[in-house]
Amino acid sequence: MNTYEMFPLGILSRNQIAKGEAVLEKIANSISENVEDIKIYEKLSSEFYCMIPHIKLKVINTRELVSEKKELLENMKTYTRY
Repeated sequence: MNTYEMFPLGILSRNQIAKGEAVLEKIANSISENVEDIKIYEKLSSEFYCMIPHIKLKVINTRELVSEKKELLENMKTYTRY
């Protein structure tokens, strides 16, 4: 993955990344609690994408997508200096 794919709008701060991680935890908890209301996942996904800009957006509502986004944030940390 190149840096443009990770940072389509520029490099993010560690604080922004931490906020994104917190939202992913909320999503993961909702999945673990078997929340079926798609509106919850839409709201949390929107919150995540506001903090962590993406080019292609999709509702984060599976463990696989949460893992994929967590991995992305871990990769972003390597490029973030502040």
